[in-house]
Amino acid sequence: MITDKNPTVLENDSGANLNPEAAVSKEYENERRRVNWDLENAFNNYFVLIAAQVCVAFFSFSSIWLLNKYIGTDGYGTIVAVIAASQIIQILITWTSISVSKFGTEEFVAVGNISRPFWNRLYFLVLNLALVLVGSFIWFKPLSEWLKISTEFFPYIVAHITFVIFWLHVQLALQGSKLLRVQGILVAAEKISIFLCLLILCLSSRITWFSAFSAYIIAPALMILIGMWYIRDLIFPVSKIEFGYIKKILIFSLPLLPSSVVGYFSTSYLDVFFLSQYLSKTDVGIYWVAYQIAGIVMQFPVLAGSILMPMFVSMQLDNKNDKSALYFTKILPTICYVWTFVCALTATIGGLLLPFIFGEKFSEIYILLWIMMAAAAISSPGLWGYGTMSNAKSLTYISTIYAIVIGSLNVLFNYLLIPRFGLIGCAWASVISTFFGTSIVVFLMNRHLSLKRTGAIEATLFVLIGAFAATIFKTNILSLLAAVIGSLLFAIVYRRKISDAFVQFYKMSKSKRLFSKLGF
Repeated sequence: MITDKNPTVLENDSGANLNPEAAVSKEYENERRRVNWDLENAFNNYFVLIAAQVCVAFFSFSSIWLLNKYIGTDGYGTIVAVIAASQIIQILITWTSISVSKFGTEEFVAVGNISRPFWNRLYFLVLNLALVLVGSFIWFKPLSEWLKISTEFFPYIVAHITFVIFWLHVQLALQGSKLLRVQGILVAAEKISIFLCLLILCLSSRITWFSAFSAYIIAPALMILIGMWYIRDLIFPVSKIEFGYIKKILIFSLPLLPSSVVGYFSTSYLDVFFLSQYLSKTDVGIYWVAYQIAGIVMQFPVLAGSILMPMFVSMQLDNKNDKSALYFTKILPTICYVWTFVCALTATIGGLLLPFIFGEKFSEIYILLWIMMAAAAISSPGLWGYGTMSNAKSLTYISTIYAIVIGSLNVLFNYLLIPRFGLIGCAWASVISTFFGTSIVVFLMNRHLSLKRTGAIEATLFVLIGAFAATIFKTNILSLLAAVIGSLLFAIVYRRKISDAFVQFYKMSKSKRLFSKLGF
């Protein structure tokens, strides 16, 4: 707390005086623990995260370009397959990850550190990793056969799994301690590191499959060290093993285990599995380039979720549920509406640029992009609020329901559509499954929060008009025109809701902290 004797000196919990530099840091830390800090800094946080994401998008895309240019589409497709194998196994290990953000925020607000959730979840994470690796004799052979990769890739998959899951653990610890800007910058730094490694390899003519894949291991390892150094005061001293606390984490996370496993069947990695069975590695590479574009854009709502999680948890602790209701009824539908516009523009611009960058084989990639961005838009109500709120309220069973619905439908429609329509069928399978999964989450959360229909899903549907136009008429610019017409119809019907949202945004923009000092 700040003492009256000397405004530049703080006392820590034990009463020991801190030096002026530590005092400023402690004062900022105490300020972050308030729910008003989340509200006042929402724009600041998201501004930095967007800037970081632009950096992520540029360097991720640049890395894809380098790999396709120097090792070819087939070589890049192989890297995709190996990373897909890693991601599949990570599902069995990372299912407790959200607990770090959830309980980290609670612990940070209550006592000013995140030592207990950080270390106790890490103990369980290490045990979980060890058990999965011991059981590799069960899962690796069929996995390698499914993805058509050699068994010699096993050490690379294990290395990638290990560093990625620990890097994710550190990222969520940064979220829990409300160091969202640091997280965004480090995620950007990871992508820059990957690109620089690949560039050095290309310029030195030492680019191979192995050396290229090593960049995807070195970068997260470096970020782990930097991230842990930054939160060292919040996680040290090391917390002892508390079986009661681990039990608390497991009770919260257990519904997420089946949702994580089943949820895999709604991911692009399952798409890669189906495409590998029916199509060539070149097709896999083309699909993955389109998915990477969609994935880069999807990071914007994902990063917003990293802001919303500590905000929603803090609101609950301070009994400010009226503010969360205001968000869902007044703000979220317009956010989804604007976001859907962004998705439509991304599909149009990407469809124009990618053939010039990657060559004629990508001449019709705009069709894939329109369909994938339709899925990205339709998923936005969950990503921009409903899914995050369900976890903040420990309603993790909703994630299980969502995963079962979206996963089963994705498998079914991949099986039905890919053999007949190829890449286009795979993309439409994602749209269909995403629509039904998101609709169920919105329905369940509206009922839990006692909200009427908010219009969040309806705000995203006009992008489907563009996706249909791209698929049927094979046109890009006209698809955008069709989507714009659909958006105007929504704006007319929901004009009052949109107007209310901009009033709320204006009030938030008057905050004295908007775009103030962007210090960490």
